[in-house]
Amino acid sequence: GPPDVHLTMPLCAFCRKTNARMLRCTRCKALFYCDKECQRADWKLHKQFCSGDPAMRPFIAVEHEVERALAAQRGHQVEPPPDVRCFICLEGGDGLMSQGCGCRGTSGFVHPECLEQMAASVGTPEDNLKRCLFCSTCGQSFTGVLRIVLMRKYWRSNRLSPQEDARRLAATVLSNELCGTLESPDFEAQEYLHDAATHGLGETHPGRIMSIVERANVLLKLRRPSDALQLLQVTVPKVKLHCTESLLYVALDLMAGSLLVLGRLEDALPIAADAVELAERLRSENSDFRHRANDLYAHCLASLGRRQEASAIWMKEVEYRERVYGPNHAATQTIKRNLEYFLE
Repeated sequence: GPPDVHLTMPLCAFCRKTNARMLRCTRCKALFYCDKECQRADWKLHKQFCSGDPAMRPFIAVEHEVERALAAQRGHQVEPPPDVRCFICLEGGDGLMSQGCGCRGTSGFVHPECLEQMAASVGTPEDNLKRCLFCSTCGQSFTGVLRIVLMRKYWRSNRLSPQEDARRLAATVLSNELCGTLESPDFEAQEYLHDAATHGLGETHPGRIMSIVERANVLLKLRRPSDALQLLQVTVPKVKLHCTESLLYVALDLMAGSLLVLGRLEDALPIAADAVELAERLRSENSDFRHRANDLYAHCLASLGRRQEASAIWMKEVEYRERVYGPNHAATQTIKRNLEYFLE
């Protein structure tokens, strides 16, 4: 199996920093804080879930993470125009949310509760989840606050389900959503979701392997590249044998990124090249893979002093992103900053 990794120093639940004298909530013992100021600042959120029941400790950590993810997305939330109504119940009022999908006008807003009830009417957990992830009208995925709200509802409904598949699926999708939204995910919450997502699965089951790759992603985000690399070195051969090429791309991308952060540039470059080749094969399935892979490969080249090659890749990426996203979009500006930093 993969090597064990442990968080030696917890992060503050409020400011996401750490020190040698962290305080712990004396009631639930689930969350840590830098000092009394951070604990008081977080109390408005934490008091919703704080409990002295030890069995609730993992639940508290996950719920706190969900609230952090919601706070990160609320600044991007589209407010409903006047007199707009939920496309399911045809009522207006408070609680309407933008679906963030391809629907426009009144079809683009819904009450999360209505969507949840409609999804729950479908038989299998997989079909239920699909209704929580994708719009039944336009077929595109929900985004932003609504997606996180629905993922939490799905997890709450299924985390204690007698159906093991439903429990695993709920933990997997929520873990992926939190890791994708938060810059600094909570390790303990992710460990709990990882255990729930892989309970009862064999060492070579694709579900377990996918969860381990996601675990490496969390470690890399927490600036623990050595631990991430250690996991991936054991896991990538299993991905090649038992999983999809999409997951293999993600694993190679994370491995190259870990090596790059660690300064092992000569080791990172061929893996980044493999990721580019694989992403090109998968371009019809997910075009974002190709552009992410190009960026990482260019980083490796530039760090090795091969600046002309890196510049050629980044210039093409700038041209593409300006055409697709616009010149001021964050995705475009990121590549422009890379050019300025490495090639000035």
